[in-house]
Amino acid sequence: RYERKRAFLLYLNEEWEMSEGGLFTDEEDAGKPGYTPGWNTVLHFRVPRWHLVTPVKSPKTRWSVYGWAVDPVVPFPMRVLKAVREAGAGLQVVLVLGLFLLCAAAFTILRKGFRPGGSGKKE
Repeated sequence: RYERKRAFLLYLNEEWEMSEGGLFTDEEDAGKPGYTPGWNTVLHFRVPRWHLVTPVKSPKTRWSVYGWAVDPVVPFPMRVLKAVREAGAGLQVVLVLGLFLLCAAAFTILRKGFRPGGSGKKE
């Protein structure tokens, strides 16, 4: 699986005017600017992002090529391992000790049994 990271548009319209419509509008920008699909112009942005294209009012054909830059989806455990590797040795030691204590507690509960509110000892 892959997830989209960036979208891009290559406009191939010679002599296109704003009044002809077909403008890319960034809905997340406070000014909501409209970008004219001019010749050999590339527009790119992070996705997801709210945007729209205004209706084309011109009898001319509006040409564009679009696509996405994608990255493979990394499963959750791999993201955690990457974050731990990047965190530095100090945090890694703390996480390993925490994992050790969690495993020791689970082993103790499984071996001796567990009673809520009790000491874990069998009578």
